[in-house]
Amino acid sequence: MSPPEYWTRHIRNPVRFADSIRALREAKHSVFLEIGPHPVLNGMARATAPEADVLWASSLNRDHQDWESLFEALSSLYVHGINLHWDRLLTSTAAKRVSLPIYPFQRNRFWLQESNVDLQRKLDGELGSPVQREPRSEEGRTLARKNPATSESDFTLKLQSASLARRRDLLIAHLRFLVANVLGFDPSREIDLEQGLFELGMDSIMSIEFKGRLERTLDLELPSTLTFNHPNIKALTDYILCDALKFASESKAEMSELGVNAAKNPSSNQPVDDLSEEEIAHLLQKKLEQVK
Repeated sequence: MSPPEYWTRHIRNPVRFADSIRALREAKHSVFLEIGPHPVLNGMARATAPEADVLWASSLNRDHQDWESLFEALSSLYVHGINLHWDRLLTSTAAKRVSLPIYPFQRNRFWLQESNVDLQRKLDGELGSPVQREPRSEEGRTLARKNPATSESDFTLKLQSASLARRRDLLIAHLRFLVANVLGFDPSREIDLEQGLFELGMDSIMSIEFKGRLERTLDLELPSTLTFNHPNIKALTDYILCDALKFASESKAEMSELGVNAAKNPSSNQPVDDLSEEEIAHLLQKKLEQVK
């Protein structure tokens, strides 16, 4: 415990926490570890330095197992260039370090193979994904990622090339996966599209983590109030497709190019601008069938 004088200063004088974080960032520090029973300061610190190249790790989390939290923090530190004392870490276990292949053509796959369990929904492709390599400076610091305004992620391109109905399904599956991952749910759990994220157990720290992961997969900057303004998966899907990625306007442009005539279809008496995305997809599908 700190002496009484410490707590007296803590009450009487300004803490200047934000100024301290900014000073550390100006000194080129980009890795922060909060040591304590639950991440409390990380949320406030992130607000002062929202850059994508900063690591905010925490030693423990009351909503997760202790060892799980510790190993996740250590893994994050290692990926960001921090040298760990592996011998001390593995002393009480039977685990040992192994050398990974250094040549790209000497590849071994260590991901678990796809299960035979018939899940209601599956993501495209095999289970697992390649480990993403992060650019580093000579000192081992993580460099800033490419500018979201001038680049597109693989997932965004996949959405763009998909049909309207398929595009929505892909995004919903992706959001469900991210939410389950952040909340620690079983990946096979079917999350209700209209159930509130905060009802599911998401807090402000998790919300920031979820937003960061979503920004990286979409290669897009999202507002800090994302989960408050769009509090469930359905609302997030509508916002991302129509506002963030602006796919809605593209869909309507496709309809115009195909010359869809609403007057010929009794169910489409209203202008295209007034139709929902599902109605647009239905009309587009019917037009494509006519072309074929």
